[in-house]
Amino acid sequence: VMKGKENQARSSLQQLRDFSTAEIELDELVEGISETSKETQHSIWSLVFNARYGLKVLVLIACILHISQQFSGINVVFYYSTPIFIKVFNSESIAQLLSLTLSGINIVAVMVATYLIDGLGRKPLLLWSSSSMTLSSVLIVIAFCTHADKLSALFLVFFVVSFAIGLGPIPWLLLAELFPTNAVASAASVACASNWASNFIVGLIYLPLAELLGNLSFLPFAIFLGLFTLFTFKFFPETKGKSSDLIMAEFT
Repeated sequence: VMKGKENQARSSLQQLRDFSTAEIELDELVEGISETSKETQHSIWSLVFNARYGLKVLVLIACILHISQQFSGINVVFYYSTPIFIKVFNSESIAQLLSLTLSGINIVAVMVATYLIDGLGRKPLLLWSSSSMTLSSVLIVIAFCTHADKLSALFLVFFVVSFAIGLGPIPWLLLAELFPTNAVASAASVACASNWASNFIVGLIYLPLAELLGNLSFLPFAIFLGLFTLFTFKFFPETKGKSSDLIMAEFT
């Protein structure tokens, strides 16, 4: 659209949306780009300290989403799934195969999520994802404590699928939906920085935490996911079919 190729943009949108939605979204893009050319681009500093209240709230929500993605414990599963499966099946080759399968399941579930997001909406899918991950974490703790090793492997699969359906893709999708065009780049930078910082923190503290808590090592993730589910239910705005200005108006 920025290069003046509106027909190509329309064709691409129609492959992803129904005809009427594609036309509405294209009109919004054209209007947004036209307005953006007249507006000053937000720097990270102005976005965090000088932006309108509603825009600051959206930055905070985006950061919480990305922090929650990492503090859900998903990368702990991917980092340490092989040792867990070795303990369950007493075979390194089977454990490596299952870890690879887990990654494949994650990819397939994300592909399924791309079809569900537009149909069900962002907020319902995010609520389902975080609540299912909370339940999975609790079940993993119970399985660890009762030494039900095969069940723990099954609950890990459910945990990954629940993540891939919602909390995996939605935080990245929302960066383009929550913010006006002149703030997307800076907002995405802040959110991505919070994501990677959280990833670093989780990777740094998990092993000492696991040593301290033993079979309860997934309990902090369960608690955090439960709190995030409540936050999503209470504060998270549905963005489907809404412009960024309309979303911001909900917080002013």
